[in-house]
Amino acid sequence: MEKDGKSDILTGEEVFRKFFHLALDLFVVLDREGKVVRYDKAWENLLGYTSDEISGKIFTEFVHPDDRERSLAAFRSIFQTGELIDFTICYYTKNGNRIYIEWRAFLEADRVYCIARDVTKRVETEIELKESKETYKFITENMTDVIWVMDPFTMKFIYLSPSVEKLRGYRVEEVMQQPMDEMVTPESAVRTAESLKEAMENYFATGEFYEKTIRIEQPVKGGGTVWTEVVSSLLKDAAGNLRIIGVTRNITENLKMENELKQKNSELQLANSTRDKLLAVISHDLRSPFHPILNMSDILMTDLEILTPKETKQFAEDIHNSAVKVMNLLENLLKWTRVQAGALPFNPVSVDLKILVKDTLNSLKYNLHTKNITVDAVLPAGMVIEGDVSMLQSLVQNLITNAMKFSYPGSMIGVSLAPEDDKVILVVADQGVGMTGEQKARLFLEHEIASTPGTSNEKGSGLGLRLCFEFVARHKGTIEVETEPGKGTKFIVKLPK
Repeated sequence: MEKDGKSDILTGEEVFRKFFHLALDLFVVLDREGKVVRYDKAWENLLGYTSDEISGKIFTEFVHPDDRERSLAAFRSIFQTGELIDFTICYYTKNGNRIYIEWRAFLEADRVYCIARDVTKRVETEIELKESKETYKFITENMTDVIWVMDPFTMKFIYLSPSVEKLRGYRVEEVMQQPMDEMVTPESAVRTAESLKEAMENYFATGEFYEKTIRIEQPVKGGGTVWTEVVSSLLKDAAGNLRIIGVTRNITENLKMENELKQKNSELQLANSTRDKLLAVISHDLRSPFHPILNMSDILMTDLEILTPKETKQFAEDIHNSAVKVMNLLENLLKWTRVQAGALPFNPVSVDLKILVKDTLNSLKYNLHTKNITVDAVLPAGMVIEGDVSMLQSLVQNLITNAMKFSYPGSMIGVSLAPEDDKVILVVADQGVGMTGEQKARLFLEHEIASTPGTSNEKGSGLGLRLCFEFVARHKGTIEVETEPGKGTKFIVKLPK
């Protein structure tokens, strides 16, 4: 049918042109060289180029440089296979933006007919998803924490991150097959079961999920255990199934540091308590000897003319004795302070204990005479060891002074040296008041410092014996005590040669 001399039936060319302009997809026709022969206007809108900039150009001029070789290879393959299906390449727009185009093409005569679609959003989403998966994979494979998902009814893992191998030495596949009693120690299994029961009861009662943190001990491959902190919560997956999701972290070193810190705090508190006790003793005992010194020196200054020579000598002796007590107390205090601070060096040299003990007894001759105490000394030759002279002098002097303090006037003290294999045995024994079992036990408490008056009400700080134990330990020796109430005390010291 014709109207005004024109056919109302569109020609094939007109239909083709309308499709070009109305289609939602992109159309382009290329010759055998890849030049653009025909295209629809959507290309201009997409790429930002004008008709003159597109027509007659080889299509690869608009392709991203990284994709040009691949695009040419795909284009050539059309002349062998006759078509190209679902081929995606990257293009550059005129303003420099990157877009992704998916192609389908077929060969007809000498022309390649192409249908294309802008898939930039889809490709970018796929790239982001891939990067996200790779990032997640990298994190889960390299993190030290273990991420996991478990079925609360079967207590089997649904997912377990590879980092479990770093934590426990088992591969994911091995842990997946382990029952609960192989994943945690018996004590931790009880704690885990109680925690899960509480979480499940709370969920069924309230319908709410809440986060829970527990510490458990887990066996590791090859023996031993590792302490972990588990943070978990119940949740429902996409299918509505109840699941436990959790993160497990190795806290073995943290616990070790926590325990060490607690130990240090405990030691500090004990040291402070010891210091307070010591200060209480010293505040009393350090002042006590000064009272007679001040009183007797005052008498000497005011009444010297009327005192007899015998009285003057007695006052001088009493002042001397009090001064010696103060000196000994200060010496022990200084040494104890340096020991506590780790500032007392150990300088071993060859020491003849026979000479050292004799010199010590000579220095205490006046004190022994004052209390009318005799000494039975058995000191054979050849008692030589490697030791610190200052510490050994303090050791011997404090043991003998302690024996004098708790001996009755007119009694005897025994001091002896004897060889035993590769050691030398020093024994200091008295016939004094002795000690109860409880008193003996308190001697060996590291931070126990107590002062007990002697048989003539002698004062002391309690530091002397404490130093003896310290100095014997520095020489890698041993010290023992034999005692009974009313039967005296014997200290037995064994020092390596």
